Amino acid sequence: NSSQSTYASSCGQGNYAGTLVVLGTPPVAGTDAFISTDLAVAAPVKSGYDLTFTGGVASVAGASCNAGAMVQTFFVNANPSVANSTGARFFGTNQGGTIYQSTAVPPAALAVTQVGAPPASAPIQ
Repeated sequence: NSSQSTYASSCGQGNYAGTLVVLGTPPVAGTDAFISTDLAVAAPVKSGYDLTFTGGVASVAGASCNAGAMVQTFFVNANPSVANSTGARFFGTNQGGTIYQSTAVPPAALAVTQVGAPPASAPIQ
């Protein structure tokens, strides 16, 4: 969320990066990107979680500082890499900045929700 917020305010004219690859593209050659290289791929895996980025409606604003596609909203799922593991927790977040956890029994991936809280979820941060 903080990377998307920084992108929106400094690069995206108030819009968000359309993919994790765009967030991983530096605004100027030789500078730092908005996220680390391990996350700047189409389907990253981090700390035992598969991350899935879903962009919302495309932006009609001009070009971003790194020539990447921009969107008006986004949602990111973090699902356990090992399905059905004991104590599995499923997470999601969008541009609202809140991190949600699944409250489904048994726990399941959160539905992509571009605005507001996903169904069957509880805010944790």
